[in-house]
Amino acid sequence: MPEECRVVALSGLPGSGKTTIARGAAARLGLPLVEMDHYYRAPADPAQGVDFSDPHSIDPSILQAAIDQHTASGASILLIEGIFALALPPIRRQIHDVVWVEAPLDICLARKLLRKLDEGADVRPSSHGYLDRARSRYLTHIVSARTGVALELNGLEPVEASITALIEWIEHES
Repeated sequence: MPEECRVVALSGLPGSGKTTIARGAAARLGLPLVEMDHYYRAPADPAQGVDFSDPHSIDPSILQAAIDQHTASGASILLIEGIFALALPPIRRQIHDVVWVEAPLDICLARKLLRKLDEGADVRPSSHGYLDRARSRYLTHIVSARTGVALELNGLEPVEASITALIEWIEHES
């Protein structure tokens, strides 16, 4: 990876607001954005579905190829966002700055379920998955990886305020 490319990762719990904030900042600043939600592996057993609470469900080689594509293009800053941005060691080693989007677990879950309902999806699989395994995995893989935070955004604040704060921070740190 070219040294001149600064990799900024936004992480936090699902439903904290990180994707919306990252998209807004990337669009306004004209920065490339890698959304880790696009790099989940197809499940070995399609009947089981993807386990979105397991960092091993991310395909690191395809994710790395996306990062390499952007850094090789001459980008000076690359934004990466995802719940496991800090939990995957090969990705974490490339991150220069960590931005954490903080929001309470119950608010994150409510947002996630509302998003599913808006998509017309059945929320029962997400609800059962959360109760069966996701909550503990979030605490194990996401919250525990929260170290070296350069900027913390409040996921309960208006989205526009968080986007503005991120932009101002990026501009100040550049």
